[in-house]
Amino acid sequence: MEIYAEIAVGVYPEFAYKRAEEERELRNKLKSYVVRNDGELIGDVYKVEYMSQLYNEIMKFGENMDEVDLIIEYFYKYPDEELEKAKMFWLNPTRSYIQSKDYNDYPCDTCGRRILKDVDIIKVGKKVKGGRPRKMFKFGAGIEELLCVSADLYNYFLDNGVNSEDFRPVYCGKEMQGYAFTPIEEYDVISSVYEYRICESCGREYALYDIPKGYHPEKFELRELIDFSAHDVYKTKVYYDREQRILISPKLFKLMKNYIKDNEYKAIF
Repeated sequence: MEIYAEIAVGVYPEFAYKRAEEERELRNKLKSYVVRNDGELIGDVYKVEYMSQLYNEIMKFGENMDEVDLIIEYFYKYPDEELEKAKMFWLNPTRSYIQSKDYNDYPCDTCGRRILKDVDIIKVGKKVKGGRPRKMFKFGAGIEELLCVSADLYNYFLDNGVNSEDFRPVYCGKEMQGYAFTPIEEYDVISSVYEYRICESCGREYALYDIPKGYHPEKFELRELIDFSAHDVYKTKVYYDREQRILISPKLFKLMKNYIKDNEYKAIF
């Protein structure tokens, strides 16, 4: 498995003069590794190989988190023989569309736990934007997020034995937008980059992203066995940053593999 990191480096203003020369030297080394600029607040984003010399120099520069802010996202490239060993896959689509309709109940205001209302159709306030069609995308953001697939990909799933109960159609007005993953079953999987807590109000376990832990590649721990015989789609029991994550079976991943990018999923072994 190959691991790459996309890293944005920022020095807090009160330490800018103190770290100026060191920062300038680091950025000169990273000039050819810029993949994009994320605007005035974040600046250049660099892509480097995990544990390479440049990666280690960045991490050393940012080890004092009181002075330096590192924003890191890891990307994993798996060889085919390694993917065959995965027990399941954690989906992470990169494209989102904003919608405005409220389709959730919120039984706990403290941890933000939400429950999708028992509806046959999900109605959204805005259409999928134009441009190149995507097979997998998101509506909404944060706790209002819906992970969706296009109608033709959904039908392909059904033709290959995937249970339709784990999806709901999404409409804007009378126009079909796709199908949202709405899994019935839950599964317990633990991430290494989150801090786990018990909600004082509802007693439900939830997780908040831990920035220092996020400086390292994410690893997963399975708390129990999983049975994909009836369902190929599960949701996490734990709420991660106020949202449940979608887990899919190896069978469903093989059906989706040609339609999603390398950074839109993580394999769990």
